Amino acid sequence: MARRLVERSSDRVAKTLGTRSESPSFPRGVVASPDQQPVLVLRPQHARPAFTLVELLVVIAIIGVLVALLLPAVQASREAARRMQCTNNLKQLGLALHNFHDARGILPPGRGGGSVSWFALILPYLEGGAEYARWDLTKSYYAKENFEARVYFIPTFFCPSVKRPLGTLSSERSGMPSAVSGVSGDFGKGSTGDYAGNFGTVMSGCCNPYHDEMNGVIVTVNDGKFQGVRTEVTDPEAFYPSITFTMVTDGLSKTFFAGEKHLRDTHLGKYPDDSSIYNDDHIHNWGRCAGFAGKTTKGYIQRPVPHPLAKSSLDDVGCSSGCSNFGSPHPGIANFLYGDGRVGPLSSATELRVLTSLANREDGTVVDGIQ
Repeated sequence: MARRLVERSSDRVAKTLGTRSESPSFPRGVVASPDQQPVLVLRPQHARPAFTLVELLVVIAIIGVLVALLLPAVQASREAARRMQCTNNLKQLGLALHNFHDARGILPPGRGGGSVSWFALILPYLEGGAEYARWDLTKSYYAKENFEARVYFIPTFFCPSVKRPLGTLSSERSGMPSAVSGVSGDFGKGSTGDYAGNFGTVMSGCCNPYHDEMNGVIVTVNDGKFQGVRTEVTDPEAFYPSITFTMVTDGLSKTFFAGEKHLRDTHLGKYPDDSSIYNDDHIHNWGRCAGFAGKTTKGYIQRPVPHPLAKSSLDDVGCSSGCSNFGSPHPGIANFLYGDGRVGPLSSATELRVLTSLANREDGTVVDGIQ
């Protein structure tokens, strides 16, 4: 009897194991129904939550803060690059002035004797021989023969921070059109520029460097020992004795030769602020004064007038009849070229006595600590 019970139990276990081993296999998520048919079981999926309005506003606020932090840094980086390019331009001018002095023994005169300014005269020493060849120095700046020369712009003469396109032309005007042979009506346009030579602290009228008392370095006088006008047509490239390095008795490293000229944003490309730098009739476009500048009458200085650095491109200081002071669009500084070829910035808040000393080549006052 017991033996039969054991055999029956063994048969049941065998049948059970056999049934399980013969059951078909189904993919994951599919089970067998009682009749061994596959049945798909759908399991509930949790939906992905969306941003709430508050969260979206927080994200937008964070992005706005990041942009506000990064934008000034990007602008500062771009201005630093523009300032570096401006510094390089002044260094090129310094090399040209030194090469001019090496070749001729003098610095170029600010005026070319009724023809062109020193910016045209230094072109051969600025790798601009082809541009210089465009000029006919036997004729006036306004002459039709010099049209192509006066409208041709040199990138080196432009500061990238000034808010006007390269090659901006300015209409020229003068009070004596009849004095120029072959010219009638409006005078021609010419290329502008952003730099000016230093003609010191002495002026006639409004920084007008026409006397032999001039104490700068890029000057022109119509009489006296420092005359810088050209000779007649027979020798248009010959100049009378002008300023030499030995006349800069305060030291080349303590006297600036050129710098950025103050230009008002509202007067860019307009006479008289921003006329052609090649036109020697418009002295404010090729030369500026600095510090305490006074009128002169043969050695007697009258009425010193303050000529500080402009603090911004909107500053009207020194601009009653065309700007006559230095300044720049760079925030807080203006770049200057010194006689030793060095270029360095001066703060817009530089004291007048310091500017006076740096502009005067022979006052015996040496300024230290200028970087």
